[in-house]
Amino acid sequence: MLVIAGLGPYGTEAASEFAGSPQYLAQLAKVLPRGWENMNFELVIKTAVMGDTPGPPELVYTYIW
Repeated sequence: MLVIAGLGPYGTEAASEFAGSPQYLAQLAKVLPRGWENMNFELVIKTAVMGDTPGPPELVYTYIW
């Protein structure tokens, strides 16, 4: 199961961009351990909102169990 959510519409948009981009998923692959497919993990992603537009998402924390 994959749940994508943000704090408000801009956070959700940034999280969706992260999950749907090969560039950001490659960044995620660098921090996930071998065998991650059988584990649970949570990500914290931040973005700066400029006017009505969220900036690029940035991975700031990963919790794996």
